[in-house]
Amino acid sequence: MFSAYNWFEKPELFATVRATSLAWAGSGEKWVATGTGDEGTLTPVNRTLAAAELAGLKEQIDSAWEGRAFGGVITGTNLGDLRGWYHFTLNPKKTEARLAGLALDPALAGFPPLQNPALHLALLALLKEFPALEAIFLPFGEPSEEDFEDLWMLRLIQLEDGGGWLTHQKVSVKTDLLAYMADLATPVWYELTLTVDPALVGLVLRLFIRYGHKNKTWHTPTSKTGLLGEEIEDKTAPYTVVTFLPNNPNNRPKLDSLQEALRNLAKVSPLPEVSIQEVSRAGAVTREDRIGGYRIGKHFIINVLTEDAARAEPEVAAEDLFIKLKSDSKRFGPQQGFIHPTSQITLELMEDWLDAAQYKKVLDLGTGTGSLAIAAVRLGINQVLAIDPDHVAVNIARENVVLNGLEAKIVTEAGSLGLKDRDQTGYTFSEELQRRPPSLDAALPFDAILANLFGPNLVTLAGAISEALRPGGLLICSGFKADHLAEVTTAFEKVRLKILAKHELSGWFGLVCRKI
Repeated sequence: MFSAYNWFEKPELFATVRATSLAWAGSGEKWVATGTGDEGTLTPVNRTLAAAELAGLKEQIDSAWEGRAFGGVITGTNLGDLRGWYHFTLNPKKTEARLAGLALDPALAGFPPLQNPALHLALLALLKEFPALEAIFLPFGEPSEEDFEDLWMLRLIQLEDGGGWLTHQKVSVKTDLLAYMADLATPVWYELTLTVDPALVGLVLRLFIRYGHKNKTWHTPTSKTGLLGEEIEDKTAPYTVVTFLPNNPNNRPKLDSLQEALRNLAKVSPLPEVSIQEVSRAGAVTREDRIGGYRIGKHFIINVLTEDAARAEPEVAAEDLFIKLKSDSKRFGPQQGFIHPTSQITLELMEDWLDAAQYKKVLDLGTGTGSLAIAAVRLGINQVLAIDPDHVAVNIARENVVLNGLEAKIVTEAGSLGLKDRDQTGYTFSEELQRRPPSLDAALPFDAILANLFGPNLVTLAGAISEALRPGGLLICSGFKADHLAEVTTAFEKVRLKILAKHELSGWFGLVCRKI
């Protein structure tokens, strides 16, 4: 596990941890790479630290405790079992971090630097501590394909000039849709379960998501009784992480890779053996319905209630964002046990970009089931207008708003933004249904607009979307493939919507734009 120095708030406790760190660093050979945080490359080698380096290490530890930098120790089951140390420098705005030094037990020296699970634990702690980070520099030279895959698991992707890695909000995630559908046809599945310490659950969950089946991975916390007798999450107790993996030739290498990754992590911090049981595909789906729902992004869980059967309430962690949906499966919502990629794209972009402190008033344009409006409220936004020119969609969205108990925060109306010109290219609703509802004009301008619409519709509505946004406002959209990407991008740029990020999933694209 990784413990940052600034987490030890009491000076006397920090002094003990610092003394333990220095004593460990000075006790024999370590796998060491030290630097000053400049553009030089770190090259780890097995050697002992000189006295001057130990003095420099003390200064780095102090700077991390004071918040001027970030660093900490890798340990086994407790702080007495120290196995490593990492140090990152920060720019003044704390939007960039650079790995400037490391020292690891020789037993952890067998991993390539960017594939070391100790580094992954340190990076997860860094990202949690500084959520505004835009780039992390890991100067280990040219990364391999395996390096790219491991850092993609942490939602990092390399900058064009090398050495730096963009943080998760800039990452384009791809999924093989054909493989996904083939998995659904596999009759026998593996159920994989592992009970882990809270300090490791973040990395184990990412490993399970990386190698397990999409939308079928979750973690369940242990609960305890609160002071008033209520059931609350016990954040100090172990978590249970679960995933499923179809038992077919395409996925057996994934199972081997997951087991190897867990064995490597166990070298850093003790782990029990993963439990593997064979279940039927129906059994996997039933258990997913009971516990997992459709998991999207880091925290969204969507529970879909169909005409055939209602899913039971999933077991969700305190940090999960739970959404219940009814759907007309012929026209709106999930089909064949599958959340459409454009919905996944938009939800993931919302989770990364839609900050409730900055964007307090939101328009969901073309709301459909109302899922995006509900998701916005789950992210902390308290004023959402959801509109759609299709009356069937409006009725479904209103039902879902009530189902989630959010009538006080979401207003649902029929209509659209309205078109000042009469160019109906790509937008087929009648002029009556394109009219602005009265509630829209009263709410203008919006801090953010959500639009999961077909590409031609976005092109047609680009000007109206820009007019409805305040300067600096955010547009998060999806609904188009590569053949419409350039057209949509050009239309947005013409109306002062600057592209901030692009996201791809199964051939579909999403964009984040800011009005300038």
